[in-house]
Amino acid sequence: MPSVISPAWTKSTWSKSTCSKSAHSASGRQGSTSITADNKPETINSPLLFEMVEKLSSHKKHKILDISQANNNSLTFFSDYWCKLFINNTINSIHKLEPEQINTTHKWHRALVNVMGFYKKDNTELDIIFLWDLPNYLEPDKLKGFIDYILPQCTNKTRLHMYIFNSELIIEAPSNYQIMSNRKIAVYPQQHVNKINCPMYNLSDLKKILAPFNLDHSVMLSSGVQEYIFRLT
Repeated sequence: MPSVISPAWTKSTWSKSTCSKSAHSASGRQGSTSITADNKPETINSPLLFEMVEKLSSHKKHKILDISQANNNSLTFFSDYWCKLFINNTINSIHKLEPEQINTTHKWHRALVNVMGFYKKDNTELDIIFLWDLPNYLEPDKLKGFIDYILPQCTNKTRLHMYIFNSELIIEAPSNYQIMSNRKIAVYPQQHVNKINCPMYNLSDLKKILAPFNLDHSVMLSSGVQEYIFRLT
């Protein structure tokens, strides 16, 4: 299991950010024009995320996995909740894995263990998993393998949160996300990236790939991105 700074239940305990390398399985690079990010975030609304989190009890213990980078904004946001927050920079580490490192089911599983640090025996019982935009960078078999890997750490009420893009081309690397106290999400795109094909998963695709998770809620954001919450029932 990823190490936690405080093994006791305190308000907002969190795991050390890992530096492991991570996986990329999108369809293929296109074009030579790079998109330059000036490190200024875009802010977006995320109604389902805040509705889900605000329903968490401030008295009950919760375990939350955030696969983005550790950041003060998200830690501050969760400081009002009695939770153990696992943050391990998975979203960037997975993107950096070479194809030959993940070209079999076994290799993909081992890569996830190395990147995320969870073992089947850990039985972490996660309440919420923030996948952010990672599914858009995984081919169907890799996304299914990710779900199979994380499933032993879930309960019958675990929820997956994600953003699914509807554009044919997307920037070649996942963005980093921060939860802000003003009910906004700050999105930090990777710097100097090209564009790649997007799998453009529809709801039917996701229901098959994410099983046994089932659709809980979905909403189209003003940007055209689809926000989803899936729940293990």
